Amino acid sequence: MAPACVLTAPDHALAQALLSRGMLDGLTFFVSQDRLAAVQERSVMKQHADPTALQGYKTDPGDALFLSFEDMPSQIDVPDGARHMVVGFGEGEGSPELESINVRIHDMLPPLPNSRDSTMFHSWMETSLRDEVPEIHPSERFWFDINDAVTALIELIKGQPDTATYNLAGRRGWTLEETWTEFHPLVQRTKAGQHGAFAIEHLVARGLPSVSVKEITDSGHNQRPSLSSIHAYLEKATGEGWRPKTPLRQSLMLVIADLNQAL
Repeated sequence: MAPACVLTAPDHALAQALLSRGMLDGLTFFVSQDRLAAVQERSVMKQHADPTALQGYKTDPGDALFLSFEDMPSQIDVPDGARHMVVGFGEGEGSPELESINVRIHDMLPPLPNSRDSTMFHSWMETSLRDEVPEIHPSERFWFDINDAVTALIELIKGQPDTATYNLAGRRGWTLEETWTEFHPLVQRTKAGQHGAFAIEHLVARGLPSVSVKEITDSGHNQRPSLSSIHAYLEKATGEGWRPKTPLRQSLMLVIADLNQAL
């Protein structure tokens, strides 16, 4: 039987990305009956691969894993004794649920709508379009792409992870100044492309960003969340461990595309 997942909040932004990828990757999803039609319409192209990959929730979904989001109310109650994964964002508050698989997502791109990072990039976009420089706080972030998050979640759903906490974050730290240095030229190129006003500075390669690999350890000198649990799990499941593959510039282009659509 194909691995199955009950999405208790299918309208969450990350749930939508998980559906799009997961249905093509052999997963079966259950959503509440009153949301089934809307989710099917949104996912109609993905269902061509397997029409049974998305179904209405029934009282006995077998050994399906229930997936909930910390920041969105659930539409389906999790039965006692069911396998349960709770996905949260940032450090969170309080203690993790002891009987659940806890996933904490840090510094994902594109950021969730109405989040702190979404507000920051929106402000940066407006500042960049005016060809100005924003006030940048001296902090470090561990950016990684939503597609890498979805890949890890699919592997967790497919397997039998322990009821532990799995942090998802980038392996490399980026200061906000470094992030702006990547973001601003991409906005300028996008703006030039929209107006057909390319200049030499838009076409000159600025070189690759400086990349230094940081070993996965629990030392907290750079305040990176511990990646040991997710790395060990994925190393056993895929042989690769936790190795986000999407370049920062590609992630930032998705951020800019979302911002353009919003503006």
